[in-house]
Amino acid sequence: MPGPDTAVLRAGSWGGVYRGGSVSIVSVSGASPHWTDTSQMVIPAGERQGEFQILLCENGQMQCRPLAQASIAFHADAGSSYVVRAQETVNGSDRFSVWVENAQTGAVAGRTDP
Repeated sequence: MPGPDTAVLRAGSWGGVYRGGSVSIVSVSGASPHWTDTSQMVIPAGERQGEFQILLCENGQMQCRPLAQASIAFHADAGSSYVVRAQETVNGSDRFSVWVENAQTGAVAGRTDP
């Protein structure tokens, strides 16, 4: 839950049933998520630098392997929730566009170059 000085960042999914997976949070401005849950973390508001990993998941999210990494500068407003999303730029490749968006408004807070 976001607080008066913090925001919540959650990892999203990408793709579909036949080729898809998830995004994991590696770190945000040097802080890492708790090792038991790399899908979300509470972060301080302000300018942040996120490091994310794009995972290809097979067998219903049970086996995931890294496909790509992304580094994104973004701004987090206090009291807001954000989600990291990814989309393949070339189908079947390891090339992705990755962005952080406000979960309430859909506004993009930061993205990689497509």
